[in-house]
Amino acid sequence: MKKKLNISQIKRQAEKLGLSQADLSKKLKVSRESVSQWYKNEIFPRPDKLLRLATLLKLKYNELIIEPKNKLEPRVAFRVKAHSITKPEHIETAKITGTGLEKLVQYLPFEKFKSPPYLIEPKIDENYISSVTKEIKSSIDNNVKNISISDIVKIFDSYKAILIPILWGEKNKHKNALHIFLPKSSTTWVYVNLNTKVHDFKFWMIHELGHIIAPTLVETTAERFADSFAEEFLFGNEEAIKVVDEIKDYNKEGLIIEKILSIANERQISPYTIHSKLKKNTSNKLISGIEIGPILGSYNKQQQTFAESISLNNNPTAKQYIDKVEEVFNTPFFELLKKAKNEIIVTPDYLKRILDIQILEARSIYEYLIATETNIN
Repeated sequence: MKKKLNISQIKRQAEKLGLSQADLSKKLKVSRESVSQWYKNEIFPRPDKLLRLATLLKLKYNELIIEPKNKLEPRVAFRVKAHSITKPEHIETAKITGTGLEKLVQYLPFEKFKSPPYLIEPKIDENYISSVTKEIKSSIDNNVKNISISDIVKIFDSYKAILIPILWGEKNKHKNALHIFLPKSSTTWVYVNLNTKVHDFKFWMIHELGHIIAPTLVETTAERFADSFAEEFLFGNEEAIKVVDEIKDYNKEGLIIEKILSIANERQISPYTIHSKLKKNTSNKLISGIEIGPILGSYNKQQQTFAESISLNNNPTAKQYIDKVEEVFNTPFFELLKKAKNEIIVTPDYLKRILDIQILEARSIYEYLIATETNIN
């Protein structure tokens, strides 16, 4: 498949700038027939004309061109932080990370590479998502309301997803989680930021699980599905209806807010998730009228990060970090690095690239892996 012009984008921008095909022909000094053929994607402009077209329409290369898709290139999805935007360069960087992870695939503890089960026709529908959630949760002890991290880890294990818990900091990264699927080996790698607030952490993990079970969805649709799936998983419609019934006679917003915060603390999930579900399941004006933003801001300031909740405080050593994430998440990731060390180039630079961390942190992890390997031998 050859690259093509993004005709819909070109038409929108030309119309916005008040430029007809005839205007383009005149300004670019090409025949009207040529412009007509461009619009039909029958011919592709020469490089000099392409550059002038981009300049005239004030479009970037990735806005002007539709590149052919490589079916084997890594597919990525982000759980971005509030008010952050995933830019094309973020996508490209994540794909490069995925290419680096390809080197570790041969060391995975799986007998054969085979895609885990996924939804045939995923859709954003409350009843559909509720039924999917119940089926997945049936594999764990679903009698408890407070789903634990170990429960979630078990589900990830069943989907053969490799968890990579990472200390990305609270502010210096634009993402809270990253999902990378490698089509060549049908393997899934999920990065989760340990420096996110403890009450949000489960949501981001389940959000990434949503991407795993619905790999055919893309971009905005995929994000909407993953968000709805995470909400239902952590605080389902049936539970929301029960709570709505409990608080139907409350006559003050303050009492409702107390109830929301109580559930949030009990389950270690965001008040936003609870409020969102309550609103979807009632016409109660008091519930719907609550401004959750200020409440959430105040609540966030009081919460630990997930790293702090598992006793990973500021600047842990490589040993403290690796030992703790292996204990909590049962991840084989660092064992993969040890196995691969003697056969591929596992260097500080390689670790820096696939973990998206500073070189000093990468060197610390590398030195620990080397020392551990030496002790084993």
